[in-house]
Amino acid sequence: RIVHGRDQDFPDVRTLEYNRFIETRILEAAAEARALLESREERQSARIKSLLLHYHRTRDETIKAEFDEANRLYPFVFARAWQELKAERAQSEPEPPAEQPEPEIEETIYPLDTAQRELVLEIERVREELERDLAELKARGAADDILLATCAKILYRVHESLTQRAETGSDFAKRRLAMTKNSLVTTYRQVRARLSRQGA
Repeated sequence: RIVHGRDQDFPDVRTLEYNRFIETRILEAAAEARALLESREERQSARIKSLLLHYHRTRDETIKAEFDEANRLYPFVFARAWQELKAERAQSEPEPPAEQPEPEIEETIYPLDTAQRELVLEIERVREELERDLAELKARGAADDILLATCAKILYRVHESLTQRAETGSDFAKRRLAMTKNSLVTTYRQVRARLSRQGA
């Protein structure tokens, strides 16, 4: 007689059909065994995750001894549980903002020099238009990461230029404001062009 496992006996019938039947039963038994092992591994993995989380919160040495023993007995299950737990924690953590926060100008310094003051006023006007158009692009979902980073960078430069005290009437201060204005206008035109393509 052919004995399959401990609790299944099959007659010794050597025909093609019966051999196929035995082959099918072997495959079914293997699938059942695999499912049973996977179920036990899942339970053991869940237990290990629970122990790790508990130890992380309490630093209880008894809990540490338990998961150390689980690591010794089931090293592969322990490694998988550890990696899954790390992945779950990474997914639950909030993602960092994709763009640098736009600085808010708290106090603009208006130079006494007429030419510098006109530059500052023009920069403020373009900045406001840029922020308005950029907000509209964001609302339409048409602002990509590169454009957002570019705008954040130029707005930060504007913030620095408008809040730093400079020597009134100095050529350096005028050049710095003029360069800031030119960069701001270039960025604004890019945003405006994209907004126009979106049907604004």
